[in-house]
Amino acid sequence: MIKGRTLFSLFCLLFALTAAGVSKADAQLYSGRATGINSTVTINGNPTNTTVADTCPLSPTGGSHIATTPVGLVLGTLRTGPITSTTSGAGNSSQSSSTVQDFVFSAGGYRILATSVASSSQCNCCTPTQPQCGGRTTITGLAVIDPSGVPVTAVPNGSVNQTISLGTAGSIIINEQVSAPGEITVNALHINITGSNGTNTNVIVASSHSDIDCLATTPTNSPTAAKVKVAGRVLDLNGRGVSRATVTLTNGENVLTGQTTSTGAFTFAEVESGETYILQASSPYYSFSPVVLNVLDEITNVEVRASPAAAILK
Repeated sequence: MIKGRTLFSLFCLLFALTAAGVSKADAQLYSGRATGINSTVTINGNPTNTTVADTCPLSPTGGSHIATTPVGLVLGTLRTGPITSTTSGAGNSSQSSSTVQDFVFSAGGYRILATSVASSSQCNCCTPTQPQCGGRTTITGLAVIDPSGVPVTAVPNGSVNQTISLGTAGSIIINEQVSAPGEITVNALHINITGSNGTNTNVIVASSHSDIDCLATTPTNSPTAAKVKVAGRVLDLNGRGVSRATVTLTNGENVLTGQTTSTGAFTFAEVESGETYILQASSPYYSFSPVVLNVLDEITNVEVRASPAAAILK
């Protein structure tokens, strides 16, 4: 049932099954993929495709992939700030996410801007042979300007497949979702514009796909996952500790937040083991690429280093 790309919203909540003899499914096959930008420009019937921050497909055996553009991109009439895409599969969960910062795009006389465009998707084997999937879209600072300079009403309302009409020029779909049993695809923004010269531009921004097959069952009365420590340091370009940096650790469902000490050290004392996490640091003076952690036991030597050529001047 592992299929190609699709996109997602609203996470599946894991069931707390505590009754004796009840069982839940363990996922044995996974699929997932996330992309920051997927653009197709068709001129005189000839399409040209460009994909940016693409994790590539997840292996059926699981694991984790991450793709980033830490200093943004410029692609013709499209530009962005940093982009981060992730996909992972482990245990009984498959999850993906993509975030595009400072999105600016022009086509057909229209101008579309957003401070942040993000999507996430997740599929869980909550019950035997019945995978449950969900996803969501988060967009901040969205603005659409028509060719005459007049703003077009485009306020995300949380609904699935919210469509903003651009008249004869095309449309913008917010929180576009396509799903089937055991899989979901979520596109945060799907822009389709045809200009007066006949050039068609089709752009998908922040796309996430998750897919899972639940093949086996295990008792739910097995021990609760152990809580372990995850610790390390946030370092600048010269390997010195960055103080007062904000550090977040998330598995797509739970988020832990902390701050570094004067030496750049951080500690998360109670992290649930057996999960894949994304570790991200932020500071007013540096840019950092996220780190993917498969937390199976205590980890005390994580290093989060500032991205090359990404120091931010005061």
